[in-house]
Amino acid sequence: MAGLLVAGGCASGTPAPAAPAAPAAPAGKPAAAAPITQAPAGGAVKLAVVNPITGPNAQYGQQSVEGIKFAVEEINAAGGVLGKKLEFVVEDTASDKAQSVALVRRYGAQADVVALLGFASTGEFIPSSEAAAEAKVVAMSTSSAGVWPKEFNDWTFRDTTVSDRAIPAYLKLLKEKQNLKTLAVIYDSDNDFNAIETEFVKKEAPSQGLELLAVEAHRARDADFGPQLTRIMSRNPDAILIESRTNEAAAIIQQARQRGYKGHLLGSQTLADPTVFRLAGQAVDGVLIYQSFNLERDKTRDLNERWKKAFGGKSVSKENIQAYDAIYLLVDAMKRAGTTTDRQKIRDALGATKGFAGADAEYTFNGKGDNATQHVYLFKMTKEGTYRAHRRHRRSERDAGSGALDRRARQARPARRRRAALAL
Repeated sequence: MAGLLVAGGCASGTPAPAAPAAPAAPAGKPAAAAPITQAPAGGAVKLAVVNPITGPNAQYGQQSVEGIKFAVEEINAAGGVLGKKLEFVVEDTASDKAQSVALVRRYGAQADVVALLGFASTGEFIPSSEAAAEAKVVAMSTSSAGVWPKEFNDWTFRDTTVSDRAIPAYLKLLKEKQNLKTLAVIYDSDNDFNAIETEFVKKEAPSQGLELLAVEAHRARDADFGPQLTRIMSRNPDAILIESRTNEAAAIIQQARQRGYKGHLLGSQTLADPTVFRLAGQAVDGVLIYQSFNLERDKTRDLNERWKKAFGGKSVSKENIQAYDAIYLLVDAMKRAGTTTDRQKIRDALGATKGFAGADAEYTFNGKGDNATQHVYLFKMTKEGTYRAHRRHRRSERDAGSGALDRRARQARPARRRRAALAL
């Protein structure tokens, strides 16, 4: 896909100007982009969105672009940032790691690009973040939630809820609220996020008092899950956790119910996608998932109302809202840094973010990496096409071991608890 330049949210249809390709790398070593410290003064503030628009992760990349476009339109309508308009170029990784790295090197070498964002999968983001660090340009993922295998470099950020903190909270809530004793998992072995999260479930389940009876793998774009479900159902688990992308997860939900499975069906945050309701129909009724946002929160609810007006009644998704917040985080960093051109100062200000109130969550970065405060909400999917809030469980780096609920948030709630439903 040729780069599509977007200014103020309106696609021009003109391919984005590309810098000369980086020199070929020696075998086994990626070529480093020439570091750029500052974008040219004047003109618009240019961002590059590096996301899968085609391929198996396309739905996540496409929704991310929607959120970015919505935020850019709002910001530009309000006057932009430090007197300049935002514009962004969208590039398709085709869900390919090598393509993602090549695009990062291309845009990292362009002096007028001050930040990169998107990166829908952890598998793409890990090598891409290394290329971004070589180019000394901020790379922020709006979707990657897999466990990071090493220390973050100084240029890498994620505004997502990540598995190594979310899964313990999720399993704890399931144990407490549903009294689960046994569990089985079916997962997409071709998707890095689902495969890594499955490994974390296998590690964490025993400490939460859950016996893992079966783990079954499938491939991307599989349509028949009968063999896996037959083996799982022969073990009669209390619940089946579905670690799959949207289309496959919807099919698994339908086929499990068609085969007569009466236990709990569970999903990770990949099921926090309105598409699941359309594909799975009434079979979704009662499916439990975790996700990072809750419409009981005023800013989340307000964004959702604006979103529905703009998109014909369709509610905001997890991918939409995380991408939306990423733009506002970058703009906030530019304002605090007092510059829209100096990459280093923008990076430093982003890393110093403390308590930024986004539409999805509150954000704090300890210099780099993940949001230090992680939010996990337990939702029940309904046949009416809603997510109904079950219970809130919030974990920060300070209390990640205890799993303590945030007392301040509880005290701030209205006396009569609102039921959160994400209408689709």
